[in-house]
Amino acid sequence: MINAGVTTHKGRILRIQVQGHALSDDYGKDLVCAEVSAVTTGLCNAIDEAGYEIPIKVKSGYVSISADGDDSHDLQVILKTGISQLKTIEYVHSDFLKIHMTEV
Repeated sequence: MINAGVTTHKGRILRIQVQGHALSDDYGKDLVCAEVSAVTTGLCNAIDEAGYEIPIKVKSGYVSISADGDDSHDLQVILKTGISQLKTIEYVHSDFLKIHMTEV
């Protein structure tokens, strides 16, 4: 199971954390893992290419993005786009991906 945690404050995304493995198929054939990996990798690349210097941690089965100190509208658009993509995957594959939204 992949768990994605999204922390917001007054509609602004502070953190995104994605961890785990879908285990929807054998290693190398797991399309849910591939979908989530593509979205999270693309999200990290978009942040980097846009020039934002925010904390991003990536390792096997884990991605953490912290936008807590950046109030940029464009960064929020990038983050919200990534979450929208993850929600689409969750809608289709809810047995393998759960998104947990937390307002602080």
